[in-house]
Amino acid sequence: MSDFPTIRTVIDQLTPLLPEGFRFRVTYSGSDDSGWFDGWDILLPNDKYLGYNTDERMKAAEIIDPALRAIEEELYKLLGSRFPGWEIGDGHVQGAHGYFDIDPTTNRISQSHIVDYNEEQDTSPDEEVTF
Repeated sequence: MSDFPTIRTVIDQLTPLLPEGFRFRVTYSGSDDSGWFDGWDILLPNDKYLGYNTDERMKAAEIIDPALRAIEEELYKLLGSRFPGWEIGDGHVQGAHGYFDIDPTTNRISQSHIVDYNEEQDTSPDEEVTF
């Protein structure tokens, strides 16, 4: 058993603190052979972001921030298995970016992935996985 929290553990800790129907969003970017996570947000049922200076956001950060590296490792594996080489830029492709939405209501992770070409973007179809 790992000492690191899983996505499920973090979501279970967040659920009593946040309004029903919230989603946890983690954004990522990649280019020039490097990939990284940009940050996280909480989306409310009305698709508005939870404000940064709210008590709920600060309480959520106390749970998420210490676990963020473990969450990102899980999502990085998922990203690499779905889109190998997503972070690589070449003459035609600059890289990619997107986000994962983690929905505790459905126990699903959905992903929006966009490939950045030199002249345009290509968005992958949304797909969900269970967590």
